[in-house]
Amino acid sequence: AAVAAGISGVPIERYRVLEAGAGVLQDNGNTSVVVNLAFNGAHFFQVSAKNLQSETLGYFSSFGNVSNNSLLLGSPPVMRLRFNGSCAPYCTNAQGELDALLNAERSCAPPQARGASDWCTAETYARTCEEQVSCAGAAGCVRCEDPVLAVFAQSTYVFQVSAGLAAGDASSAVRIEATGSAMAVVVMKTSEGGGSVSAEISFTPDLEMSRQGGYERMCFEGITGQNLRSSFCVRLRVTLSSPEFTSFPVAHRLFLGCAFELPLTASDRTEIDLDPQVALSKGYLVGIFGAGGAQISAYRGSSFTGLPTGSEVVSPSPARDNPVTSRFRWTPQRFQEGFVYEIQFEARGFIGGSEVVGVASNRSTAALRLEVVRCRFCAGPAGTTTLAALAAEWRSPWLSVWGGNHMLVDTDDVPDTQVVLGPTLQVSATEGCTGLLCNDALRRISIRYGVTVEELLWWNPDLADEAGRGMHYQLHVDQEVCILPNTCAGKAHVFSGDF
Repeated sequence: AAVAAGISGVPIERYRVLEAGAGVLQDNGNTSVVVNLAFNGAHFFQVSAKNLQSETLGYFSSFGNVSNNSLLLGSPPVMRLRFNGSCAPYCTNAQGELDALLNAERSCAPPQARGASDWCTAETYARTCEEQVSCAGAAGCVRCEDPVLAVFAQSTYVFQVSAGLAAGDASSAVRIEATGSAMAVVVMKTSEGGGSVSAEISFTPDLEMSRQGGYERMCFEGITGQNLRSSFCVRLRVTLSSPEFTSFPVAHRLFLGCAFELPLTASDRTEIDLDPQVALSKGYLVGIFGAGGAQISAYRGSSFTGLPTGSEVVSPSPARDNPVTSRFRWTPQRFQEGFVYEIQFEARGFIGGSEVVGVASNRSTAALRLEVVRCRFCAGPAGTTTLAALAAEWRSPWLSVWGGNHMLVDTDDVPDTQVVLGPTLQVSATEGCTGLLCNDALRRISIRYGVTVEELLWWNPDLADEAGRGMHYQLHVDQEVCILPNTCAGKAHVFSGDF
């Protein structure tokens, strides 16, 4: 450093008198001046030597200046990284066929692994290690990013690092020193004569690394017998799960007593877009679960956990696979009609048998919107329901029910069919009108159709709940009301206009 800066008169208090074949004859002192030199370059410097008699007498003789033309021999070792792609040996091309090139072992020597530079051009610093280009100087240079190797939780990933002497190197041996992760096992293999060495690294990330969504950094240094060095690091990044649902129809109309079933399919291609079968081979699984939702009416929207009463998600065996298809089943029951149910489902990622919690990409959601239609009912199998029992349940004369369902020829047996219980009134507003029809209310509707307010509430559970009561059963434009009109003479009245 002193020579490079042009500093003269720097005393070297340590000197050695050498004689060929005899080793060190005299050693005086323990201080030296360090001069930074570049590899494979010619370096010119001078040494002024004086004989120091003592501190009192000082320098009493001078041996003059000595010129030295020295060539620093040797180069840092060339290191290489050998690894397989994350999808190997199952990598496919755009046509879905196995691609030999993608499945082949890859090899690269980043600039820092060649001892060339820790700096890359601004265009290539973040590219793959095969594409990085070294950059001299500081202007326009960016520190080269470490190669990133995609690894899989609880699955052993093997890669190699090698170091060899450059052509014509005077060194006789090279070695590799590795530092980094406690989850790695490193096995060294040295060639005969020590001219090259390789390290085989087996890395098995644990689930904790997956939960943290992080990476481990390992560094390798190749060192020659002349202490010439190259080094580089790799980042072993755990591949996170990324489950997704396959699209499905999200809006459906359901009827009381009618069984509804919808297949739900999800797969995990992981965050690096692997084929699900490849991800499965690495232990990445998916499970589907109900995740709550909301029951919505004209008066309120109340949330619930899990699934609506009476519904279920039926999982296959095994329940976790990749891809996986579960089935949502629901037969809506009495007092669920008139509501809209917005149901959330989750596809959760699992690695092996453990859910990787705490990672944002671990879950995917899909929403289903189900409207349970009022005034419609699906009868059970033949022999289970009679027209009289059905009418009693709905508090209506059986003739009123039969009047809208002439296909029911046997009143003692309602077969497996959809029954229309009554018409559905849609509330509307009429401008410029002052009659009763301009401001429908439950009491006026009950009078008009010869029924009671209590019966209207019985047929419309969304009106009868606390929210409807709290709003005094106020009706809204386009709101639907189920009505089973009384067909008995003298019971019903039909209003019109300004009556």
